[in-house]
Amino acid sequence: MRRVNAYFENENHAEGVTARLQALRVENVTVEEIPEDNNNLVELFKRLVRAEDEAHTHKPQLLSFEVVDEDYAKAKKIIEDSKGRISEEEVS
Repeated sequence: MRRVNAYFENENHAEGVTARLQALRVENVTVEEIPEDNNNLVELFKRLVRAEDEAHTHKPQLLSFEVVDEDYAKAKKIIEDSKGRISEEEVS
């Protein structure tokens, strides 16, 4: 399995992906707002947001889950199609 953290501009994008991931073999799915006092994640997110979106106020969201290796490519595509950014790690 792989643990995936995906970052989104807003809750709607994160929740939409959560619904689409239910068709895959995923576990421990959570969505939470990235706290503003977490400067490292907020700054990373700001760098990832497209330039034309900078004028908008966003509440960046973190979607975390574990996915079986066979479904990872599908999960990654769902996230990328929904304007998400991924970081991942292997889970033993």
